[in-house]
Amino acid sequence: MRHIQSSDWDEGVISEYMKLSTTQLCAYDLANGHTLILASHFTESKNNQIAMTLEALMEWLGAKRPFQIFLWLREDPRIIAANEWPSRRSVNGGWTIPGSSAICVYREEEWERVVLHEMIHALDWD
Repeated sequence: MRHIQSSDWDEGVISEYMKLSTTQLCAYDLANGHTLILASHFTESKNNQIAMTLEALMEWLGAKRPFQIFLWLREDPRIIAANEWPSRRSVNGGWTIPGSSAICVYREEEWERVVLHEMIHALDWD
């Protein structure tokens, strides 16, 4: 793991989260050339556990080409009021472009499931 300064990162995307004093930005070089950029409020031990989980998930998926995975593990649960129609804000947790090598996840909630879902798109499996 290497720590990176927030000035090394495009804060425009997640500026509010990155400005919190508890947010750490770390980079991990994973197996098979994958890279994890992790912004979280967790301890180093928990961040290392997240990196190992992600590495195992990528291995299980058989992702051969290198991917860059950006995890911004914000506490932003999906909440939909009883009288509200679901919107992107209340449903989505990440994004990718089909065939892309970059996966972006911006919620702590169910981050593993969201990475798996976005990998399906990135690997052109859908």
